[in-house]
Amino acid sequence: NVTRLTTVTAGLTRDIEETTLAGASGYFATRTELRIDHELLRNLLLNARVGYEQDDFEGIGREDDYISAGLGAKYLISRNFALSGGYGYRERDSSATNSDFSENVVFLRLSTYL
Repeated sequence: NVTRLTTVTAGLTRDIEETTLAGASGYFATRTELRIDHELLRNLLLNARVGYEQDDFEGIGREDDYISAGLGAKYLISRNFALSGGYGYRERDSSATNSDFSENVVFLRLSTYL
């Protein structure tokens, strides 16, 4: 915890994943992420994140690199309801032809808790 109201979290994982690509038996996914959460008000939480992922496919010479980032907020309406929203960006740079992409996602979510 940076302060009583701000938390910084970092993560690093390496997993073996399945794939449907012909000739590849699977891939190694190495992911890292940095996230910051801040309690602006008692019922208003803000967050920001940035991440990187590298996928190395076994059996074929393909490697994918992902960059992601996002901003969000969660408003705690009551003990049982929350409204959250945000923006996310993700980009893939692949060694395979015509496999690069970028996406922008804006979301709004109403959640309920028991």
